[in-house]
Amino acid sequence: MKKNKVLVAGCFNRIHPGHIYLFKEAKKLGKKLIVIITNDTNNNKSIKTPAIDRMKMLKEIKIIDKVIVGEKNDFTKIFLKEKPNALALGYDQSIPKSFLSLWNSKIYHKLDIVRIKKYKDYHTCNQKD
Repeated sequence: MKKNKVLVAGCFNRIHPGHIYLFKEAKKLGKKLIVIITNDTNNNKSIKTPAIDRMKMLKEIKIIDKVIVGEKNDFTKIFLKEKPNALALGYDQSIPKSFLSLWNSKIYHKLDIVRIKKYKDYHTCNQKD
């Protein structure tokens, strides 16, 4: 049975086929795909794109239903607001520490966490302009 809402989170500074694969696989898990992009303050990648530009890029991907800029200090606020049924993690992502206590609480004890496998050898740092 498909979940109602699936959440994916990341920086998404440059969109590449690996990201598209992640979004497609996550969308298979639910009816609505929500993507949280890292707040500019927390975007520590060597290749940085402003949040407003990342939002525009992601909103053009038709399988994504909603794009949200993450909070500066609290990853859990968006979970409490959006109430997703599943969290899809990329092959190289870990669960934020602030989220672990929420996940273990009665609020989110039924949340499915799914790890999406790597797609080929795509990585943002390997991409050319």
